[in-house]
Amino acid sequence: MKKEITDYDILISNYLDNNTTSQEKAMLTAWVKASIENETYFVEIAKAWEKSTIEVQNKENLRKQAEALLNRIKIKKQPQIYRWAIGTVAAIILLVAGTYFSEITSFLNNKMITVASLDTKKEIILPDKSIVWLNSNSTLKYPENFNRKRYVILTGEAFFDVRKEEEKPFSVNTSAITIEVKGTTFLITDREEDRRTEVILETGKIDVTLNTTDEKLQMMPNRQLIYNKDEKTTTINVVNAQNYTRWKNHRLVFESTPLQDVFTQLNKWYNTDITCNNKELLHTPVSFILEDEPLEEVLNILQQITSFTWKQTSIQSIIIE
Repeated sequence: MKKEITDYDILISNYLDNNTTSQEKAMLTAWVKASIENETYFVEIAKAWEKSTIEVQNKENLRKQAEALLNRIKIKKQPQIYRWAIGTVAAIILLVAGTYFSEITSFLNNKMITVASLDTKKEIILPDKSIVWLNSNSTLKYPENFNRKRYVILTGEAFFDVRKEEEKPFSVNTSAITIEVKGTTFLITDREEDRRTEVILETGKIDVTLNTTDEKLQMMPNRQLIYNKDEKTTTINVVNAQNYTRWKNHRLVFESTPLQDVFTQLNKWYNTDITCNNKELLHTPVSFILEDEPLEEVLNILQQITSFTWKQTSIQSIIIE
């Protein structure tokens, strides 16, 4: 999302002016569908916009009409945003087109589906037959029908196998990034409690946009992109993508994988929180295959290989020394 877009009134204005990016439209869609109040608010603005007709020659009258419109829909924001919004609404009213309102209606009537995985993994088939494997404690939102656009909104972790459609790109929107593809397989992890967002590309290529800066990056297969939300920095590493994506098949394979990455994958697999107080240990490479073994058994095997000690402090917390 562009830095200057800091208010949903401005975002709505830009949408009605047909001047939004794909991630801004996706953000607006999510906001509208979040509550009946938001949807009603959007409809009021859209209807007022559609019905308004003002003479271009009378600029003073145009400004008064715009101010009246904003008062009618009860926008109460900071003064600088209010003044900016008046100018934007005035410009929008000059561009009234009756056919555009049908697009707004379609925007609202396309029902959003929400799938939450809680403590299990779920396989989801999207309207275009693309497949998503949703990891535990994750949520995926997507429209009931992919009309002119294919897009989803993700919170958590998911593996995507996107069906290729050259004329209709597919986008995944998270709090930190927006990914656009035409057909490929990749993994995204973006949990609210985590300070980093991770993308791992298995096949094809993808375009990644950082929402805070609009910076665009292109990824190739077997690359891992890590975005630090606090520092707003990105790192791209060469990895074996399948080592990170086999969880969808209930199987993890580690080949000379540093324990730091192993613990990260175990946290996702068992829905736990492993804390390692021995920082040097985190660089130790290990190789093994994980299928349905209990976490206790896995830790005992790793303990023999690397000579660490571990203890469980709660149901979902483990300390390694």
